[in-house]
Amino acid sequence: MIFVLKLTRKKSINKEFGNNITYPNHFRRKKWGNLSSFNHTQYISIHFDFIGASVQNKETMTDVFIAYSVLNSDSDHSSSRIIYKADEMNGSTILRLEDLPVEILIEIFQYFWAHELYFSLSHLNHRLNSILKSLPNLILIVASHWDRPLSFFHSVNTIQIHFNNLTPSYLSQYDFSHCTGIRSFLICSMMSSNSYLEPIEHIDRFICPDLCSQLQSLWLPYCSQKLAHWIFTGAFPRLKICHFSDAMNSTLVLPSSTNHSMQVLHHLTIQRQTGDDFEKILLLCPNLKYFDYYCNSTLPAFIHCKSLYASLKRLRLSEIESFVFHNGQFDSLLSFFPSLTYLALAVYQCRLHNETIDFARIAQNLRHRVPCLKLLELRIHTTIRNRSSFFRHSFMQISQMHPLFICFGRSNSFLHIASFDFTSTHHYHRSFVRSVYNESSSTMNQQVQ
Repeated sequence: MIFVLKLTRKKSINKEFGNNITYPNHFRRKKWGNLSSFNHTQYISIHFDFIGASVQNKETMTDVFIAYSVLNSDSDHSSSRIIYKADEMNGSTILRLEDLPVEILIEIFQYFWAHELYFSLSHLNHRLNSILKSLPNLILIVASHWDRPLSFFHSVNTIQIHFNNLTPSYLSQYDFSHCTGIRSFLICSMMSSNSYLEPIEHIDRFICPDLCSQLQSLWLPYCSQKLAHWIFTGAFPRLKICHFSDAMNSTLVLPSSTNHSMQVLHHLTIQRQTGDDFEKILLLCPNLKYFDYYCNSTLPAFIHCKSLYASLKRLRLSEIESFVFHNGQFDSLLSFFPSLTYLALAVYQCRLHNETIDFARIAQNLRHRVPCLKLLELRIHTTIRNRSSFFRHSFMQISQMHPLFICFGRSNSFLHIASFDFTSTHHYHRSFVRSVYNESSSTMNQQVQ
């Protein structure tokens, strides 16, 4: 990565940097005039390549604007901003990177990862060290508890731990007690390295209300019982996103009281919970927009939920047992989420009822209850009665019942229906894809005629 800092005398700065310049709020407030009227440009360039800074033109300059452009060798994009007016620095000449004001250095450092800043600028002098340690929005990515940046930075916005077999490290060996301002915490673990997380209780040492009072986003493969209690009792009042992604996670005991409503939480993924917990979470988190729920039991009818959850846009329900479509369960479930734009439902049909699936009724329920639906995916583990009922001609008929019945796949005991073509990634004994292009073309031809 190469960093270029340009000090520009009066001229059209748009000509130097193109149309990618964005003007910060303090620049607009001071009303320094129309940039297109500037002229007579001269500038110096400081090339910052993690080793130091070298000045190409040491000509004294007055009444200049400081702008910078970040060029990333990993991409074709660059970004540019005007960030400072040089006469505010009493007309002093900038010859070294250290001559820049703290405000500009902070602006510059926001374009770098924490480990890049550490290996390029740390331990050069006390001033840079103090600035680096106080940066407010750092993203710290570590793969081992031996990583040196881990103990250097004091204020970290985002922490990402990447477990792998090349740099073995255990969760209990990490220490984030010195870090403040953590707003996002993410653990990425390969399937072969999940053992590095155990025992999961060690995560309570640094993901706790005392150290992470500003926590807004949490992505973990597992969750301890104590952490779950903190989350669902409102100990993290700013938490907006919470994902526990591993389906092997043990069932968490949720608090029995629903007095502590989590109004801020918008995204939630939770695995291996009971059907009763589905309603309890909705009561605890009334403003969810995205809800991914992996159930390992039946889904009983709602008892305490009385109001609609109009904020919920995306709902994924997986592995629901003993599901019945035509006793009102499907229609009642949809009625609580009228604003859904995405619905993914994976169920096991109830063997006791052994009902025949009526897709005309399912289509009618979808039209009536979720009129805004744009994406649909149904995965049905069918009973014996339905296993030999679907062939190519029946798929063609079903596809006409609802605009989102587009792609069909069937194996011996499994039926897959979606609003998108999944045949490239899923292979079934029988499949059918409705030609949306031909259908739309024929509709247009009819309108023309």
